[in-house]
Amino acid sequence: MNYAIKNESIKPDKKLVFIINFEQLIDIKNTIKNILNNKLDLQLSVLGKINNNDHCKETLENEWKKVFGKNSGFRILSSQEIGTFFIAGSLTELFLYKIDGKPLGEMTTGLYGILRGLGFNKNKVELFLNDLRSNQYLLILRGHNLQINKIQNLL
Repeated sequence: MNYAIKNESIKPDKKLVFIINFEQLIDIKNTIKNILNNKLDLQLSVLGKINNNDHCKETLENEWKKVFGKNSGFRILSSQEIGTFFIAGSLTELFLYKIDGKPLGEMTTGLYGILRGLGFNKNKVELFLNDLRSNQYLLILRGHNLQINKIQNLL
């Protein structure tokens, strides 16, 4: 697994972004269930590339609604950076934010820009994009420093 934190801080009220990559979908779902069972106050999102042999949109959407709850965000988008991908969870609206009528997640370098906007340097962002290109999944967590530290201890 690859771990990255937006910025390190000893302030307990500082918000951080933490990204973990997973090779297997079942592992990321189990990690999310563990986080939710521990009632940690975090915003969770998942990014994953969709291949031609993957589930249909409705199946994927239903799977993620089982994990995140029925009101969770989910969308399938397409980008020049990685091809067709899905976003599920709290960051969905950010990826769908429209500029000149086009969702940010589908714009040229849209994924790159979103991840940079979350505070990651260009080298980390390139690693994350390479993970997505190689069919890995990214779990993106945003929360206060103390909550992120608890997650690191759970993993």
